Amino acid sequence: MNDTRFAFADARIRAMEADLLTPAMVEQMLGMQDTRECLEFLRAHGWQIGEGGSDPHRLVAAESERLWRDVEELLPEAGLLDALLIPNDFHDLKAALKALVSGETAERFFVRPTTLDLDALFGILAEKRYDELPPSMAEAAEQCYDILTSTGDGQRAEMILDRACLVALRDAAGKSGSELIERYAAWTAAVADCKTAYRAAGRDEEFLRDAICGSDLLDAESLIRAAAKGQSDLFAMLAESPLAEGAEMLKRSVSAFEKWADDRITALCGIARLKSFGPDPIAAYCLAKLAEIKTVRILLVCRACGASDDTTRERMREVYV
Repeated sequence: MNDTRFAFADARIRAMEADLLTPAMVEQMLGMQDTRECLEFLRAHGWQIGEGGSDPHRLVAAESERLWRDVEELLPEAGLLDALLIPNDFHDLKAALKALVSGETAERFFVRPTTLDLDALFGILAEKRYDELPPSMAEAAEQCYDILTSTGDGQRAEMILDRACLVALRDAAGKSGSELIERYAAWTAAVADCKTAYRAAGRDEEFLRDAICGSDLLDAESLIRAAAKGQSDLFAMLAESPLAEGAEMLKRSVSAFEKWADDRITALCGIARLKSFGPDPIAAYCLAKLAEIKTVRILLVCRACGASDDTTRERMREVYV
């Protein structure tokens, strides 16, 4: 059913889509010789370069925050797209826990936007006031702190948090009212589970069970059993799954697999943007803009480190305009 609450927002999003980078623009940037030329090009196409300077990480952080401010002003209700911020929330939780245990400062590792109160987060963890965290992360935060302070097993702690993030994303997506966000969450969980199974292939099932979330696309138990037997069994299982094409990419490299997975999300956005009303066109714009931001970050980092055009092109994401 069409949701006319989004009529104004959807119309505004159509106009904002005109400012997204096109494939031709991305190709044009690939032909530029240095970072300065790329930054001037981005400035001419609406990026607020002054907020991030020439540092690629600060630049994309500033553009991400600007995206969220622009979109929040259009939503008929606050928080409708908060599911898309859950990965940032868990990244910041992970950063705060690591900083707490190591005695470092977490601020420089935080990413924004986020639904968390970052000024209060460190104190909540330090004083073990886990009940003040969102319910989706309280138990995982306590469990990870105990692991880090008792065994120092950072890999296990990180996997537990990553799994909790996927569960939280799936649950929030189910309440979002957006078919696109639900499909995005299921795809994100399947892709993450696939990478986890690949990296942890050969580990025992108990370890894998702490790390793998499961989704409509990949059954958790089937994936766990295959991964525990090793990579050969894992790839045989994936060859019969919706991620069969991606498994071939994973055999090449993790970065090739990640690009393949991100480009499938962009394809989903291209379909969702055609809907007349409802949250999907807005969600599609957000995901498309995030893909653009990731592409720009990859390009600028590759330019800064002197990577070849072929190497840069292999890593850059598709844009949907």
